[in-house]
Amino acid sequence: MGRPRKYHTAEELRQSKCRKSKKWYDRNKSAAQSKNEMEPSRNLIAEPSGINGSVEPTKKPVSKSAYWNSRVEHLNAKLDGFLGDKGARHFIESFYHQYVSDVSPEPIDDAIAAVSQMQTSIYRYSDELLQISGTLGTEWKRADAVRKRVGDIARGLQELLMEGMVDINDLKVLYSCNKLVFQSLE
Repeated sequence: MGRPRKYHTAEELRQSKCRKSKKWYDRNKSAAQSKNEMEPSRNLIAEPSGINGSVEPTKKPVSKSAYWNSRVEHLNAKLDGFLGDKGARHFIESFYHQYVSDVSPEPIDDAIAAVSQMQTSIYRYSDELLQISGTLGTEWKRADAVRKRVGDIARGLQELLMEGMVDINDLKVLYSCNKLVFQSLE
């Protein structure tokens, strides 16, 4: 003989599932909320609406492509802020001059750590845009350009650190012959 039925009606079964879902949500509330915050389809955009062009949030969801594209643009702005008013070459060159005078790898290590975080983010963003728009999409091409820029900076800093730790004199020779990766950057 089988076990007796726990729920005799569809309504009892529905109420049980509802209680179970509520119990799970109460246990995992913070994880569920953070997932909902990252969900691009749930984000709202602000559009001018009103008499004086005041900006009020609307219920119009942002497309996934627009969401990831905004993340790429934010990261690009963050990278520009990180580099300051210098270009990538001058930024890495300042580390070269500091390293040659101090022979201290800590500033380069810190810069590599910061760029590596950006690199992880841009890889994720470009992968998402590649899935959405493919290689022909302009959003992915923009993300790919930012990804290459971040990668070039990371490679330049890593090369500077590796060459300097092996032999500082070899680093100076490579620099004087313009054979370091960062010297080909703009």
